[in-house]
Amino acid sequence: MFNMGFRGRLMYFVRSYLDNRTFQVRNGTLSDTFEQENGLVQGGVISPILFNIMIDDVCGNVPSEVSRALYADDCSLWVQGRRIFHLVNKMQGALNHVSAWADRWGFLFSPHKCNAIVFRRYMKAREMTNIPNLHIYNQPLTYTDTVKFLGVMLDSRLNLNTMMQYIKTKAVKRISILKCLSGKGCGADRSTLLRIYKAMIRPILEYACQVFDGPRNKAVEMIDVIQNECIRIATGAFRTSPILPLMVEADILPLRLRRCDLSLRYSLKILSREDHPCRKLMANEAALHEVETGYMKRISGFPLYERILDMCHETGFDFPEEVTLKRSVVPPWRLRKCTLIKLTNRSKRTLDEVQIQCEFNDLRSRYTEYEFIFTDGAKSADGVGCAFVHGERRQKFKLPELCSIFIAEGFAVLQALNYTHTNRILKCVICTDSLSIITALGNPTSENPIVIHLLETVSQLIEMGSIIIVLWIPSHSNIRGNETADAQAKMAIRLNDVCNFQMGPKDYFPKVRRSIRELFNKYWTDYNPRTNLKRIKEEVGDWVSCKRAVRREEIVLCRLRLGHTRYTHAYMIDRNLQPECERCQCPLTVYHILLECPVYFHERRSLVTLCQRSGTQFCVRSLVGNQFPDIIDGVMKYLRHCDVLKQL
Repeated sequence: MFNMGFRGRLMYFVRSYLDNRTFQVRNGTLSDTFEQENGLVQGGVISPILFNIMIDDVCGNVPSEVSRALYADDCSLWVQGRRIFHLVNKMQGALNHVSAWADRWGFLFSPHKCNAIVFRRYMKAREMTNIPNLHIYNQPLTYTDTVKFLGVMLDSRLNLNTMMQYIKTKAVKRISILKCLSGKGCGADRSTLLRIYKAMIRPILEYACQVFDGPRNKAVEMIDVIQNECIRIATGAFRTSPILPLMVEADILPLRLRRCDLSLRYSLKILSREDHPCRKLMANEAALHEVETGYMKRISGFPLYERILDMCHETGFDFPEEVTLKRSVVPPWRLRKCTLIKLTNRSKRTLDEVQIQCEFNDLRSRYTEYEFIFTDGAKSADGVGCAFVHGERRQKFKLPELCSIFIAEGFAVLQALNYTHTNRILKCVICTDSLSIITALGNPTSENPIVIHLLETVSQLIEMGSIIIVLWIPSHSNIRGNETADAQAKMAIRLNDVCNFQMGPKDYFPKVRRSIRELFNKYWTDYNPRTNLKRIKEEVGDWVSCKRAVRREEIVLCRLRLGHTRYTHAYMIDRNLQPECERCQCPLTVYHILLECPVYFHERRSLVTLCQRSGTQFCVRSLVGNQFPDIIDGVMKYLRHCDVLKQL
C-alpha cells in the first residue's frame, strides 16, 4: 500500500484491522479459538480490495516481452513468436519470477490448477511431444488443447467450436426452467417467461460476444438456435414458425443485432479511457495497421476496429472521434455536500396544485434571505435545451441532440451554480423539477460527467463560503418560476448555437440502441410482404394485447398472428400432405378459418358485429391486431364455439 501512495492514518487502520485476529469454526458446535496468522478476514468488506492490492505486483518482475493479464486471482501469461523453444524459455523465466514473488510474500500457486497451452495453426499433434515442459515449483505443467480464462474457452486452433459448444451446453441446462414453467393450461404468462429468458439465458449467449462476433460462422449460428427455441417456449409459437416473424412477435432482437449493440457500447467505453488495454485497437489507422501486421491479423482477420466500422456503416451510427470519461480529482470523502430538500414526500397524484403552491410559499417564507433560481430542461424531436430563471434574468442553452433530459436538467443546475459564483450570490436555493438530479447529488461516487461537474462545483462554492440548497419541486404545478423556466427551456431548442459539452460513453447508448432498433425495423420492412404477421404488424414493437389472462389464449393468439398452428401446419412435421377444408376443398389456413369458411358462418356473425361497432373493417388485422382488445376476446369466443381452440 505504501508503494501505491497510501499515507496517513489509513495505514494504521488497516494494520489494526488485520493484527491480532482470531476465528472459530462452527460445525454444530463452536471450535476452539485460533489465531489468524496470515490471510484476510473471510467476509470482510475491504478484504477483496486488500487482496487485489496485495497481488497487484505479482507480475511486476516479469520481462516486458511476456504479456500478462490479471483479474482478481486469475492470472494469465503469454508470449508470441515463431520459434517455439525460444518462447518456452521466455515463459519459464516469467514463471520463475512469479514463483519467487509467491515465495517472498507467502503465497502458494497450485500446479494442478495451472495449465499450459500452445496456440497453433499448422503444428501437428506429434510435434507437441517435442516441446519442453514448463515447470512451477519443479513440477511440470500439463499442456492442454483448451483453456478457460474469465469464462472464455480458448482452444489451441483458435476456432470458435469449443467456445460455442461450451455456451450451448451451459444454456441448454437452463432451458429446462422455461419448459417447467411453460404449460398450455396453467403455465406462466409469456411476459414472465421472456423475462426469465432475458435474465438467465440470454446473458450466457452474449457473454464475451466482442471476442467471437466476427465474420459469419456456422459455429456462432449454433447459439442463435437456442434463442429461437426459448422464444418459442415463452410465446407458445408452433415449431414451424419462421424465425424473424417470431422475434418481431416477441419483440426480441436477433442475437446478431444484440452482439452489435454490445460491441458498439464496449468500443465507446474503450475510446473513453486512455489506459484501457484495448485502446490501441480503437485508436487510429496507424495503430490498426500495427495490429493487422501482427498476430491478431493472422488469428482472426477481423480486428475490432474493422468490425466496429462495419457495424456503424450497417446501423447508420456516427461513431464519435472522442469520448470523455471524466474522473473526479477530489476524493468523495472530501467533497462538500449541499443541502438537498424535497418540497414534499407525498406522491404528486395525491396533491393538487394549490397544496403544492402553499407548501412552496411556506418554504420560501422560511428562506427570505436566499435567492431562488429556477432551472428546467426540455427534450423533443427538434432538439434539447435547458434554462434557468432568476428574477427577471433568463438564460437559455441549446445542447447536442444526443443529450438526455437528465443531462439537460443537470446542465441547467450547473449553469445556475456558475451564475451564483459570477454574481457573488452567497445564499441561494436552486429549484429543479428533476428528482433524478436530487438523487444523483446525494451519490458522491457517480461516474456521470455532468454529476461530477455538479459535485465539484458545489464543493468549491461551499469552500468559498456559499450556502447552497437544491430544492425539488413537482413539475407543472403552476409555480411561477418553474413554469417560466420550462417555457425558456423549450425556447432554447430553437437556438442556433449549440453549447460545447463533454459527453461520456453512456450518453451515446440511447442513440446506439435507437440505431439498432431502426435496423431491426428495416429487416422487418424488407421481409416477405406475404407473411401472415406482416399483414398485421407493419413495424416492430411490443404489443400490450399479447398479454392475456389465460395462458392458452396467449399461445393461440401468437399462433394466429404468425399463421402457423398445429391444426394447419402439423403436416410439415409429420411429413404429410397439406390438409384441406372438407367443405371448400382449399388449403386449411388461419385466414380461411377466421374469414372465409362457410362452415362457421353463423358463429362468425358475432365477429362481424364487433368490427362494425368498433368502426373497422372485417379483416385479419382487425381480428388479431393490437388496436381492438374487445375483438380479440370475441375471436377467442368464436374459436371456442367452433370447437377449434384446442386444436390450434
